[in-house]
Amino acid sequence: MEEELVAQLGVSSRTERKAQERAQILQRENQRKTFKLVAKILKKSELERTAEDEAVLQLHQDTASELCKRQTRRNSLKRKQEEVTDSAEDLRDKVRDLAEAVRQAKHLVVYTGAGISTAASIPDYRGPEGVDPAAPGPRCEFIGPE
Repeated sequence: MEEELVAQLGVSSRTERKAQERAQILQRENQRKTFKLVAKILKKSELERTAEDEAVLQLHQDTASELCKRQTRRNSLKRKQEEVTDSAEDLRDKVRDLAEAVRQAKHLVVYTGAGISTAASIPDYRGPEGVDPAAPGPRCEFIGPE
């Protein structure tokens, strides 16, 4: 009798756990569908949206807001990755300011990397099999007063 009770309790808790897992899976699937639907509507211009589209956006305001925030972040990151090209005059002013800062500095550390060299059309040292063993390694130079 006691064994039957233990077996029934084990089965029911397992059944409950499986039901909860299924419910979570269904909830995630519904959330994904909602995100896709709202994203599709948001891609349309406001003039192209139907009354049904507007109702969906009204019903899922939190999802629409989250998707807009994500798009804003994505656009911001893209803008940060764009290479900036200054006019000759701006570049001259910046170089003059940098030269003055270097002249006045007591100590100076210059840090460069692949982003700087490849932007200046200097090829990187990566080949089809990874880093080229013949590539020069990191360099550290002390340039003191002469």
